[in-house]
Amino acid sequence: AEDLVYLQEAYIVFFNYMGFSKFAGNESEEDAIQRLIDKSGIIVVITRGENGCSAYTENNTVHIPGIPVRYLDTTGAGDTFNAVFLSSLLKGRTIEQAAINANQAAALSTTAKGARSVLTFIKNEQVLP
Repeated sequence: AEDLVYLQEAYIVFFNYMGFSKFAGNESEEDAIQRLIDKSGIIVVITRGENGCSAYTENNTVHIPGIPVRYLDTTGAGDTFNAVFLSSLLKGRTIEQAAINANQAAALSTTAKGARSVLTFIKNEQVLP
């Protein structure tokens, strides 16, 4: 909760599920998300690993299911997710489409070794952020 001062300056806040649980503490997930949105009107995005992701705004909630893949290395999956989500928004995609693209890219990034493995998929236009 002490981090709220810093988060209020953000437009989008990304959490992985474990990080969000720590942030929320004893609060329910719903209450913690609402508190973030009420205080600053930000977009809250929570990645949930194999269970997909969720994005929350003042007027919208999006849940994207996980994509079953045979994962090899999860290094860089969160960074991949964040970069593709932001890139998608900057290209004019909706929050839902940004979450779908980011979820797909992060899942694909775990199927090869190394933090930059998803670049191969993006170059071949298998992922279109």
